[in-house]
Amino acid sequence: MDLQSRVQAGGSLLVGLGSVILTVMVILGLVAGTVLAVFGPSAPLVTVPDVNGMPSQDAESRLKAAGLPMKVVNYEYTTDVPEGSVVEISPYAGKLVRAGREIRVVVSRGARMAKVPKLAGITLAEATERLGKEDLQVGEEERRRSDEPADIILAQDPAPGKTLPRKAKVNLVISGGKTFDEYSAGDHTYLFRTLKVIVAQGKALQLVQVDVSGGDEDKSFYERLCRPGEVVRVDLYGQRGSRVRVRIEDETVFSARL
Repeated sequence: MDLQSRVQAGGSLLVGLGSVILTVMVILGLVAGTVLAVFGPSAPLVTVPDVNGMPSQDAESRLKAAGLPMKVVNYEYTTDVPEGSVVEISPYAGKLVRAGREIRVVVSRGARMAKVPKLAGITLAEATERLGKEDLQVGEEERRRSDEPADIILAQDPAPGKTLPRKAKVNLVISGGKTFDEYSAGDHTYLFRTLKVIVAQGKALQLVQVDVSGGDEDKSFYERLCRPGEVVRVDLYGQRGSRVRVRIEDETVFSARL
């Protein structure tokens, strides 16, 4: 091979080596860029704010201020959290997460309401069943002597037609029958009596008060202005040992224990 051919061959070799080196440099540059993208600076850590119980719009604003987008993932009925407010969040409040982490929230639909049915005139068992169908419950039970058969509902609170949150309780007044004298509830025994008061001669109008004290509560059964000679009949009850007191014009005229 003459000198000119050797020079041309050497030049071609150098050009080839240059191309290879350039290609390698480009590849290395791309790899370096990828590594930088993968292992480069990450989003800062932030603490998830406590937005439980907050209106959803306020909760979203607070989360956004912390660099955390909010997403509503579900709605549920609840009596504990007002309608439109946050019931729960995930991740939980106080957790450290990267800025930009999506916070999922459940929002309250409020209390699911139920209409109170009419219960007067039916038995306690029927009333319990009827309330159960409306997702309501029997609350306090008060029994009274009555011309109605035993276990008939005499009155209720709240009244029929009222709306209540589901699982709420309806208080009942229940007949004990004409000869009803005693009722046991848990560890307590309640005695039922009819008290007859004849208003003595004196002022044209006299304030008559009948109450029972002792046990778990003090309860007033009668308080009204009456005329002399008027006969007052009061149905009352109380735990065994409670004291019955009759006052006329603030003067005790009768006191006895049940």
